[in-house]
Amino acid sequence: MRITMDADRSNGWMIELDGVLASYVALDDPTHLEFEYTRWIADMLDEVRPDEHLEFVHLGGAACSLPVYLATRRPGSRQLIIDFDAALIDLMRTQFGIRSSRRFALRTADALEGLRALPTASADVIVRDAFNADQTPQHLRGAEFAREVARVMRPSGIYLANIGDGPGLPMTRELLRHSREALALRPTERHNGHMAIISDPSVMRGRRKGNVVAALSRSPLPMHGWQQAVRRANLPARVTHGERLWAYL
Repeated sequence: MRITMDADRSNGWMIELDGVLASYVALDDPTHLEFEYTRWIADMLDEVRPDEHLEFVHLGGAACSLPVYLATRRPGSRQLIIDFDAALIDLMRTQFGIRSSRRFALRTADALEGLRALPTASADVIVRDAFNADQTPQHLRGAEFAREVARVMRPSGIYLANIGDGPGLPMTRELLRHSREALALRPTERHNGHMAIISDPSVMRGRRKGNVVAALSRSPLPMHGWQQAVRRANLPARVTHGERLWAYL
């Protein structure tokens, strides 16, 4: 693990894990999200029942940038952050002052084991952002993991997954296949508004590797708000859903 100060921003810190830039913390502004995929997820969550207090589960917390953002934007909601890296969680507590509380719980555990310990239908939002270097561990990509996500999600719950992918989007296709089967979603008009992916168009076209954020729900997703949010983004992004998404299923 390596921590370095951002030379371009005071109170900005970068955390590197296994040689990969894993997270960014802006101590002076908890709503600042440096990574584009984190901004996409935050914009998506801002559109999810904004007047309600929700139950969030984060599988992989990195430096807790997104949970801290949500604690600022939705202070009445409860969050559970599950991360395998005990040293990283200890760093968040000692270096950046992030503490567990009644509404913000940090737990050291494997993501799949952590999910298994949670009650059925207990989460409104599950965010998977767990990596080993630049790869999602194999046991967090299969059918068993997808079934646990589906079990813990409430009927109106949303599953968001950050995927590092390359040409052809094989990791995205794998996640969509397992997750839609676990949630009993079909590529039909009836489920057009229940699945989406967000990414840079150049990644979608296979020109470079990059992040893809997948969203799935048994209930209709707030697609219109997400499309408006990516149009306002500083960097190019595209929401792919409906029949355009079927090619990846």
